[in-house]
Amino acid sequence: MVEIIHSKESMILHAVDDSKVIGYLKYSTINNRKKNRQIDYLYVDIPYRHQGVASKLLSYIIEYSKDMNWISLWTGMETEVDESYVIYEKFGFKQLVVLEDCYEDGIPSRLFVKNMRKENNEK
Repeated sequence: MVEIIHSKESMILHAVDDSKVIGYLKYSTINNRKKNRQIDYLYVDIPYRHQGVASKLLSYIIEYSKDMNWISLWTGMETEVDESYVIYEKFGFKQLVVLEDCYEDGIPSRLFVKNMRKENNEK
């Protein structure tokens, strides 16, 4: 079950199992551009990983973005330690760039985008 909690400029989706939050996805607007969203966090508790929870959260936000006629979804992650890019690629996100020295410790960041205009035209 996915519960939605709204705030003015951001949104959080909770994945709930037997009243326990087992994962969440938080996103926000990008530079006050109402039709572009950034996925800030996608997290699933360790015992629930590889059971489709992250896929359900991403599927939900993609469908919601189609309904809202958003232009794009963006996300970024550390290249050295974060392997979550695999699920973003599975859902059609494309890597745009690797930003060198993005974090204080010098670790680069991958930037991914999903163009929702194409998705919206297929509705």
